[in-house]
Amino acid sequence: MATKARGVQRRGDSLSRERIIEVSIELLDSSGESGLTFRALAERLATGSRRDLLACREQERSAERRL
Repeated sequence: MATKARGVQRRGDSLSRERIIEVSIELLDSSGESGLTFRALAERLATGSRRDLLACREQERSAERRL
C-alpha cells in the first residue's frame, strides 16, 4: 500500500530483497547501467527519497545489532 507525503509516493508495506533485485534488473534492461540510480529505484519502488532509504537501512542495522 502506497501513501503520499510531501508530493512523494511512498510504500506502506515492506520490500523483499527479491523485489528490489527484480526492479533493478527491469531498470537495467530498460535504461542500461546509467539508468540504475537511487532516484529511479526509489521512484519505481515508491520508497521515498534516497535519504529515506538510507534511514531505513540504519534502522534495520540497529535492529540487527540488538538481536
